[in-house]
Formats: sequence, C-alpha cells, structure tokens
Amino acid sequence: MSTVPTPRKLPRIALAGLRDAAVPKKRLFRRTVDNFEQYMATHSRALFDVDQSGYVMAVAISYLNERHGIDLADPEFEPLCRFLVEARQSTFLILTKLHKDKYLSMLSREFSQQELRSYYDDFLEVQEPERGQAMRESIDVLRRCLLEADEHSVILLSLG
Repeated sequence: MSTVPTPRKLPRIALAGLRDAAVPKKRLFRRTVDNFEQYMATHSRALFDVDQSGYVMAVAISYLNERHGIDLADPEFEPLCRFLVEARQSTFLILTKLHKDKYLSMLSREFSQQELRSYYDDFLEVQEPERGQAMRESIDVLRRCLLEADEHSVILLSLG
C-alpha cells in the first residue's frame, strides 16, 4: 500500500459495472484482459493529484476513526470494497454524501501535527518526525474528497 492514492468521482449508477470491470478476464491461450483502468477512465473523473502515500493515508484513516470517531467505512459499500481489495489487490475507500454531511466539518478543523506524528509513530512503532505533516496532508485529501461527494456520485479512493 505504498502507492499514491487516487481519488476519482464516479456516478452511483456506474458502481454496478465496477464489480465486473475489477476482475481481469482470463482467456484460454491468450493474454488476460484487464479493463479496470479503461472502465474508470470512461465512467469516472480524476479529482486531483495526491502527494501522500497510501500507507500514510491508511494510518490517517485509522487515526480519525480511533481518536475522533470519524468512521469512513460505509456499510452499504463494504462488500464492494472487500471485493475490490480481493480483485485488484489494492485497498479502496468509497466516500459518499452521507460522509460529507456527517464528517466534513470535523475534518475541517486543525489537527495537531505533534499528535498526528505521535499516533503514526506508535501505530507503526517507528520514529519518523516528518510524518505528522504527511498525516495532516492526508486528512486534507480526505476533506477535499468529501467536498466533491454528492447525492448522485461517490468518491472512490484507491489507497494502493
């Protein structure tokens, strides 16, 4: 999970085809066909570039849940996320308008860089002073993603 997260806005109606597109098609005596990237390019829109690793983002998500009760998992989409993890060997998060309504103001506050760094270091049992700022930037990415969520679309965040 060390790749760069990719936030994409996807119409809810396109989620139905996402499951099928996620699985590469094996063909007898020919190469495997993987249409996932093409499906995403056709049915979604990249929101913005992210400079944080998926690993830092995952730790930030854990921090938000444990320390602030901000649970970005969605029971409605949990089966699809688990399926995508298995099919794509990558972690996915689906953010919705419900997340936006519930958590946007909480993510807009100032988070202590020292507390974030301490959480990161304790979580991974490391000493990495620069990770407090990286965690803060990861939370800002999540906030920016929520700004894009609406009743007709979700934000699909691939953490790598």
